Amino acid sequence: RDLGVGLLIIDEAGQAGISDVVAALGSRPSSVLVLGDEHQLGPSREGSGEWGDQRSGLDCWGPSACRVTLKRNYRSNAGLLEVPKQLFYGDDLDAVAPASQVAPPDLGALDVFDAPQGD
Repeated sequence: RDLGVGLLIIDEAGQAGISDVVAALGSRPSSVLVLGDEHQLGPSREGSGEWGDQRSGLDCWGPSACRVTLKRNYRSNAGLLEVPKQLFYGDDLDAVAPASQVAPPDLGALDVFDAPQGD
């Protein structure tokens, strides 16, 4: 049955299982936009607590699919991105957020870690 869906957007497709994507495609959209990162956590079987144990929604598209790689990260501290940048992105990921907007919290200013004082 044609539901009249013009554009289907699948966000975080790397975390969706193939069965989830196939179910969404049942709406018979005229166009599909798939967003996701193959280097992030993969899909999880319901209730198993295991990640990456099945193929993801990103695996549904063949080599002829138009792929765009985003190379700028606007929401992470540059220091936090160093390890994934080197391990997964071939040093091809740039942190571009102003340091003042993504600075780590000043843990010294927090008292949630202070132990209660005894008598």
